[in-house]
Amino acid sequence: MKRLVGKVVLVTGARQGMGRTISKRLANEGALLAINDRNLDSELEELSKEINGITAPADLSDFDAVASMVEEVISHYGRLDAVVAQHAYMSMAKFEDHLEEDWWRVIRTNLMGTYVVLRETVPHLLKTQGKIVVTTSYWGLIGWPEASAYASSKAGLVSLVKSLARELAPQGVLVNGIAPGVVNTPQLEVDAKNLAVTLEEVVKLYGKDVPLGRVGTADEIAATVAFLLDPAQRAIVGQIINANGGEFRGRA
Repeated sequence: MKRLVGKVVLVTGARQGMGRTISKRLANEGALLAINDRNLDSELEELSKEINGITAPADLSDFDAVASMVEEVISHYGRLDAVVAQHAYMSMAKFEDHLEEDWWRVIRTNLMGTYVVLRETVPHLLKTQGKIVVTTSYWGLIGWPEASAYASSKAGLVSLVKSLARELAPQGVLVNGIAPGVVNTPQLEVDAKNLAVTLEEVVKLYGKDVPLGRVGTADEIAATVAFLLDPAQRAIVGQIINANGGEFRGRA
């Protein structure tokens, strides 16, 4: 059964990895997609054609660009029912060696980028009593060596989800987050490079610490997003869903 027929959803960071898989899953559920990434390229255009959606390129650190992007989405579809904030930038380095400029780029992209997107979309979501799903990370819950910037940005998103959920739920907008563990996507190349191993080796290495015995898949995260956006689901609010194979089992 298609659960999202006619629902207009904006997905940020949709060009590759989890964002791409999430977009395909939501389209299969009947959603009308606006897919964002920093630049418009052949991959984003091909995805939009495949899912019969529209492209919504914008640099999320540019407030004016985001405002224009949202206006174009509303102009095309006439409404907005959900936002999936999936975009992310990750780099790894020892804390004392991490360049300040790059450290702040992580924060600007992951935390401030989400703030900008939600600031521009919440007024439209209030009209439809829509939903917001923010992709954080279990690294934002437990921390991670040589990932202080990334973990800090994701911890900020956890607090943003919980605060917005309290503020917007009385007005009918439901906000939740997902904290994936290690997922087999191109982003793992950063980890592999930092550890000086191959991508296959880092997948096996990380999988050893997961109770399931393996790292996660983008399809599993996409299924979780689809569940949270299901119109029949109106009870889960302000939660961080730990979709990480049991590696982290806290209540955050």
